[in-house]
Amino acid sequence: MPIRDSEAFVPSASTQVKFLCNRGANGIDGLISSGIGAAAASGRPTWIVTGDLGLYHDMNGLAALRHAGATVRIVVLNNDGGGIFEFLPQAEQIEREEFETLLGTPLGLDLARVAAVYDVPHVRVERLDQLADATARGTALIEIPVDRRRNVELHQRIAGRVGEALAARHRA
Repeated sequence: MPIRDSEAFVPSASTQVKFLCNRGANGIDGLISSGIGAAAASGRPTWIVTGDLGLYHDMNGLAALRHAGATVRIVVLNNDGGGIFEFLPQAEQIEREEFETLLGTPLGLDLARVAAVYDVPHVRVERLDQLADATARGTALIEIPVDRRRNVELHQRIAGRVGEALAARHRA
């Protein structure tokens, strides 16, 4: 979801930002390694935004951080599984337990422990006002807990408001 949300909601600006993304078979395999490689190649501060499932698929890529030569902030939206699947019709069409087993794939990752394995500072951000502090620390694994089901509700509210604004503009 992070890349889809970036594409949908991040406004354009005149700042010098380069967006890179993995958009292969599913976009998450090798994401951490690709981001660290981009940091190493550019020498520029780099942000990697992923979910816990994306981190899980490339955790060993964290070992490359010691060779990056640039600040790398890895923001992990930890929704305990595959959040994108909550947007599929199956989320409401099959029993919740079956959905969790087949599509939700809860991992129960302890991101502080994952970060410790690779000697990467870990910061857990639970409120927006904590984010600036977390990013000021330099290279770190920044965990942001997210509720998968509430995320769907939020996206529906945003889409509804966008629709209302467009309809109002069309009527004007």
